[in-house]
Amino acid sequence: MMKFYMKQHFMSIRQNFEIYDQAGEVVFQVRGRMPWFRRQMTILDAKSGTELATVTQAMWRFFFQRLTISIEGQTVATIQERFSFFGTRLSIQGLGWTVDGISWLKGCSLYDADGEIIATIRSKIMTWSDTFEIEIYDETIHPVLVLAVVLGIDTVRDSAES
Repeated sequence: MMKFYMKQHFMSIRQNFEIYDQAGEVVFQVRGRMPWFRRQMTILDAKSGTELATVTQAMWRFFFQRLTISIEGQTVATIQERFSFFGTRLSIQGLGWTVDGISWLKGCSLYDADGEIIATIRSKIMTWSDTFEIEIYDETIHPVLVLAVVLGIDTVRDSAES
């Protein structure tokens, strides 16, 4: 099992922040672009500065959010907000994953196509900024992919609040 901590800066327009491992070491950096029309966040390797993944919000969104996740310039997944009377409902296309229990006071979980848990995301409350603990149970999945999906889920949540 791997654990990561994502602590976004309070009142950050660009959404630049770091992702830490269990030892408190910065392992990834997230760099965002100004969100005038859409948000785009890039996950970088903290040591080399190499671009690892990009999460991009669709330019035109009428009612529901849509984001793409790209790795090495190739789209690997799309996160689509779906209609729901009760809270946020998302579909993750391209990976065969599902997200369940989206509650930003508690968190949510990611599952693979067989219903096996991939990761849990817990939101830390009573902090000045959005802080998440991400536990990845399936070590065969690259953590950057899970972190990119978490960024996508958080982007949908942020857009719903604004």
